[in-house]
Amino acid sequence: MAGLTDQGFTPKTQDEIKADIEAKLRSFFGEDMQLGPGSRFGTIVDIFSSELADTWLALQADYNSRFRATAIGMNLDYVGCLTNSPRRYE
Repeated sequence: MAGLTDQGFTPKTQDEIKADIEAKLRSFFGEDMQLGPGSRFGTIVDIFSSELADTWLALQADYNSRFRATAIGMNLDYVGCLTNSPRRYE
């Protein structure tokens, strides 16, 4: 299951997003809708699923920036300030 769970944040894959969009299109327009490679709607589904997959990855990066074990860069400094334990530069 994708999203925020008790185990943390799991992003949806592009294949999962594509399958969800295709299922929704078929439910609205019928099972015989052409969604294969090269079809107009298939191309649109590929474009949108790619963009949405990038959005899920950005959400995961934002979630990870909230924890000391997974934060990187400036976000690690921000988390350190919250716990009064700044990063040591060597």
